[in-house]
Amino acid sequence: MVTFWDSLDHLLQPDEALARVRDWLAPGGSVLIRVRNASWHYRVRRVQSLLRKIGLLRSRRYVGVIHRYGFTRKSLEQLLLKEGFHEISWQPADFTPNDRYGWVNSLKVKNALLKSYSLIARALFRLTDGRLYLFSSLLVSARVKSMEKSEN
Repeated sequence: MVTFWDSLDHLLQPDEALARVRDWLAPGGSVLIRVRNASWHYRVRRVQSLLRKIGLLRSRRYVGVIHRYGFTRKSLEQLLLKEGFHEISWQPADFTPNDRYGWVNSLKVKNALLKSYSLIARALFRLTDGRLYLFSSLLVSARVKSMEKSEN
């Protein structure tokens, strides 16, 4: 198994990285990827902007982190399929403990609220058979297609 933990979206050519990993893995080998969920972060930024406009949020603190790619479930799944992976499986991805980017703390969100949000998001994920994905990060595993394994 090879993991990309909060890193694939920072690479210059994530497609080439996945192609190389595919070639390294034995037939049936797997990759585990966690990246930020661009769809979720876009919506949060819109809500923050609205809250600032109506005076309910004063903090403008944002730690800028360069993400070369903003993956959504659809774009990451398309990339994995293009690079020869299959059996793509999405899992719930809770908030990162000790949020290193500081955006959760900038909202002054309490741990109890985050835990409640995660519980609700997990329940909706299960109730919709994974169709509703309300997590700040994408967490996905996929396997190498045995018949497309490179001979390199």
